Amino acid sequence: MTCRSTTTFLWKALAYAALASFSACTFDGSNEAADDGDGGSILPGDVDANDTPGGSDAEPGCAFSLATLCELAEPDGDLNFSNGEVIDTDNDVRCRDLEQEGGPQACLLWGSSVSVDSGVGITAVGNRPLVVASATTISISGTVDASSQRGGQLGAGANFNECALASGPQRDVGGAGGAAGGSFAARAGDGGVGDQDESLGFDSEGAPGTAGSSVGRPAFLRGGCPGGNGADESASRFSGSGGSRGSSGGALAFYAATSFSLEGSGRIRVTGGGGGGGEVQAGGGGGGSGGMLLIEGGTAVAISGVIGANGGAGGEGGVRPFFGPTDGQDGSDGALSPSGALGGTGLDNAGDGGVGSSLATLRGGGGEDADGGGGGGGGSAGFIILRGAVTINGSTSPAALVE
Repeated sequence: MTCRSTTTFLWKALAYAALASFSACTFDGSNEAADDGDGGSILPGDVDANDTPGGSDAEPGCAFSLATLCELAEPDGDLNFSNGEVIDTDNDVRCRDLEQEGGPQACLLWGSSVSVDSGVGITAVGNRPLVVASATTISISGTVDASSQRGGQLGAGANFNECALASGPQRDVGGAGGAAGGSFAARAGDGGVGDQDESLGFDSEGAPGTAGSSVGRPAFLRGGCPGGNGADESASRFSGSGGSRGSSGGALAFYAATSFSLEGSGRIRVTGGGGGGGEVQAGGGGGGSGGMLLIEGGTAVAISGVIGANGGAGGEGGVRPFFGPTDGQDGSDGALSPSGALGGTGLDNAGDGGVGSSLATLRGGGGEDADGGGGGGGGSAGFIILRGAVTINGSTSPAALVE
């Protein structure tokens, strides 16, 4: 940021005179917001090119798109993660409350420098998104994980509370409908039809759940959207239960006042969880979408490692055979690789779960129609947003949005 002081004399007729002195500060343009074609910003925070998010001028290295860091107290010294740990954004004593206009409050870790050593795993959980900021550099050689996993962790800030599915699946004793996946950067996969042979029940097929719409680039840091729960076989408490929903990937941001580097051994994931398999004659659960990752570097952003924000796969529907297994298989969690997570599969006459998003396909796959329970839809991709002078020699899935 370059500042200049200007003194301007304004003379008016008939001896009226006024002297005005002011200081004007302008950014150098490397962090200017890109135009979305409609006259608005397409960057998180919708930051004016000449001001910080708070609307006031800031010192160099103070402003990034989510906060004006110089308004905070001094950083907490060097944050070097040399051992694995879990950061709980609701309870970690290092968290500073970071308010987001229009969005959820985040946990901010604010250090003089930040590093994660090779072989070290950092897991971020809790209801609030996690923001890690440095007054100088950030270097990650280990793994930072804000993903959600089937039957395991829930990523920090996952399952944003304004998500919605277009419709839920229908119960049917001949085979219930599968649920849709969670939509975020793209529309997720719909669930599969159950009881397509209309073998039982007082209606026809078990209608599937349908996915909600995708959203544009978020204006604040937030998690993705969960999938839906598969439909139960019937209202009876003795009936098969639908597969449970897959949770979305979490919400994670990094800001380095100078440079950010993800080394070749480094990994960052905000992937979604897989949907659960349906019990006897019930529909499969939908996979959760990927989450959101924002990385900003004041002078440089270098990506040599691997980043993933893929959605989870849908769960398989259940069946009632004369013998053998009745419950569908769970969908896989979102993949860190460019490949999509695989849906639950393995039973005859049950719908397979849809695949999760991949590098090639931002949408999740649709659940399979079946004579038994329909399969759950796959979750869509989340967002990976990189801001600054960006160099990518590693891989990201989905493709990163470079601003």
